[in-house]
Amino acid sequence: MAAADTITIDTHGHFYSLFDVDNFVRTAFRRLSTTTARSIGCLCIASCHAVRHPLKPFRDAAESKTRSWELVESGESESLMVRGEGRLPLILLASRQVTTAEGLELLALGTDVPLQHKRTLSQTVDDVLSSNAIPVIPWGVGKWCFSRRQALHRFLRDDSQSDDVFLGDIAGRTQWLSSGLSEGIRENARWLHGSDPLPIRGAERTVGRLGSQLDEPFYLDRPKSSLIRALQNLKSSPRRWGQYDSLVTMITQQFKLRTRRP
Repeated sequence: MAAADTITIDTHGHFYSLFDVDNFVRTAFRRLSTTTARSIGCLCIASCHAVRHPLKPFRDAAESKTRSWELVESGESESLMVRGEGRLPLILLASRQVTTAEGLELLALGTDVPLQHKRTLSQTVDDVLSSNAIPVIPWGVGKWCFSRRQALHRFLRDDSQSDDVFLGDIAGRTQWLSSGLSEGIRENARWLHGSDPLPIRGAERTVGRLGSQLDEPFYLDRPKSSLIRALQNLKSSPRRWGQYDSLVTMITQQFKLRTRRP
């Protein structure tokens, strides 16, 4: 029996060592797991580290007895369940981020296996699909410009695997930057949404502010499998959930990112 009828998923989560784990989890829980009584939240933790397991910080933090939440192993190495406050659990899904030879970023939703950097976009997509994960090419400030944009358009137009790839929109894009985002991209491209928190202090409170909602049955005994199946079944973009940053917030966040101390 399905535990939920709707999945609210932030497809572009990052956890950095400077983040407070408790604030990160409670913020994601509050935003993603409270939309409706039959909705379950899911947060994809995209790690770019070659060795560290994307979910290790949460397993380590859960040993503290002062948390208002608890972790429950799901039976899948790629997923954990966060329980608390009497709600349906929040799913944490191990994911990876990799940089391609063209300078594009690629997310692999639902795998804890490190991916090789600097392979071509086509090769990297093949690696992600071979690991039974979902490939997403996310937008980023300056990352879809010039030669990289040409490489993206060429892949979407010519590569036989492009139909298996999603494009990613992020909260930091703001509505002000909407012009030209989809220019040159085929009309049937499928988009997913995510928060993409930046590696600056306090940014753990920005997680879960943008995501996608899918009306699909979700089974708690196999969270990763449920989500992968739901995404693979999509024929078009799911509905967007949440809000974009304001222009002032985006500029402030980018300034902090570029002036932070190492």
